[in-house]
Amino acid sequence: MKKVRTPLLEDTLVSRRTLAERWACSDETLKRRERAGLLHALHLSSRMVRYQLAEVLALEAQGLAHRTATAVLPEFAAKSIGPSKVAKERLISREDLAKRFECSIRTLKRYEVEGLLTPMQLDPKDPHSIGYRISQVIAMES
Repeated sequence: MKKVRTPLLEDTLVSRRTLAERWACSDETLKRRERAGLLHALHLSSRMVRYQLAEVLALEAQGLAHRTATAVLPEFAAKSIGPSKVAKERLISREDLAKRFECSIRTLKRYEVEGLLTPMQLDPKDPHSIGYRISQVIAMES
């Protein structure tokens, strides 16, 4: 009987088209994430780009893969989670992040649209108090 070798997770590669479909985004969004340093592409030729599945799964586990509509916590979700859970998550306000990145709030909003930052509601009573996960900020800085 012949042994079948199953590929290791770090050996498995995913095409750009497959990843775009998986994350429900465009190829351009993936390219922007590459330029931001969140995603590392393997250029096998001028037209053949692949990503390591292990890195894709790690980004998904960290919540950095794609924006979801549930990322901004509405008031009822914050109540159901409870204040202790919301308080434990490390967040940075939009204004503080703008100072940290030395950019405008408009630029941060553009990063949200591009999928680089996921907005989180800091205060359930104030819909304008938006912040971001520290893990995303650190990933963008590195």
